[in-house]
Amino acid sequence: MLERFLAMLGTPPVCRTRALEVVCSDWGLLHVLTEHKLTTPVIGRVLTARPSDPRLLRMLNCKGHSGKIRTLIHLDGRRCRLRFQPPTEAQALQYRSCWIDKPAVISWLMARGICRAEVDNTGQGIELATVPGWSYSLHVPEVLVAVMRSCPGAGEDFAAGPACPSARCAQSPVAWSIAGFPAVLWRHQNALYYNWTRPPHELDSLPVDRIVRRESACLCRRMSTKPDGF
Repeated sequence: MLERFLAMLGTPPVCRTRALEVVCSDWGLLHVLTEHKLTTPVIGRVLTARPSDPRLLRMLNCKGHSGKIRTLIHLDGRRCRLRFQPPTEAQALQYRSCWIDKPAVISWLMARGICRAEVDNTGQGIELATVPGWSYSLHVPEVLVAVMRSCPGAGEDFAAGPACPSARCAQSPVAWSIAGFPAVLWRHQNALYYNWTRPPHELDSLPVDRIVRRESACLCRRMSTKPDGF
């Protein structure tokens, strides 16, 4: 399959331009594309791996939690008391950023012809450094939380394919709720995600020059320049 794809890229009129972008969610594919230099690789959201646990929003919004003590019961019956510890500024920055957002990493990627990465519009906000020549695409409104090999279920056969045997799961997402989180967490087939439509704080100051909007009803994507809001 990969050989057929590379052969297609090497035929006119594709071979005359590198304007064709290929979003990569696999390091092996990213390596192959940078070696052949037939397209412009883009680092996908799976590889960008921004922290997207919806509980981060509750943790970073520590108003009213400081000093609170909770009593937890272990499985063996023992009790322990936990005091809420607010995150440091460095921890908060790490949760709002991503591992790619470092000058050394970006320089290494740009040297291989990679100048763009995709990120999710997570509820805890976004903080990204501006590096000349490097930019991000922001996905809205779906925020990917986790991807599993297949839907969890009793008696799962790990030797089988990734398709879910449940007809209900294949037809419609299942809603989950998290205490203190102002959005619904959805499970559909092998993915966990939530919808976050609020624009990031100070969007104009971020190195985001493209919005990728996915319409839930038709699974289509519409590309546009950075708007004033969503």
